Amino acid sequence: MKRITFIIFVWLLALIPRVIINKHKFIFSHDEIIAMVEAAGNMGYYKNVESVEGWSGWERANLRKGEAFSVKPLDFKTIRDDMAKYDIHPPLYFWILNIFLSLFGFNVWSPFILNSLLILLQAIIIVKILEVVGGRIETPDVILLSGIFFLLPGDIAMSLEARQYELLNTNILINPLFILEGLEKF
Repeated sequence: MKRITFIIFVWLLALIPRVIINKHKFIFSHDEIIAMVEAAGNMGYYKNVESVEGWSGWERANLRKGEAFSVKPLDFKTIRDDMAKYDIHPPLYFWILNIFLSLFGFNVWSPFILNSLLILLQAIIIVKILEVVGGRIETPDVILLSGIFFLLPGDIAMSLEARQYELLNTNILINPLFILEGLEKF
């Protein structure tokens, strides 16, 4: 019971400032739009429209709005192929985001929900790291480690982006956990 309480505490500690900030977010940055179009499975379409010569920027933007923002549910092959051709990022985050776009629509809350669940996974990992290192979970340890990890302004800003940063943070946390658990077995 204590473990679940700490996990929920850490998750809420991380989510409260993010929800407050995200509720005022109405538009995406340029990079977020590109990530969302990639996750929707429409990067090839976006690039084709972008490259048409003789069209004004307004006409291209109008075309993009229609097709590029529609979601192709579970079209992982197209996402992988388009990313291999037009981007340098691995497709895992975009595949997962595609599922969330399919469930919740093309809006500012879909990536936020995904990132919130990744933060929950990070909270679980933090509590597990504290158990492996200290053998117990103490309130000051949880507050200190989670506060450092979740309340830095840069981390809050990154987690509000429709980008793969929270998946990277999850990976950053899970690797030491595996190493610590492996060392514990020797």
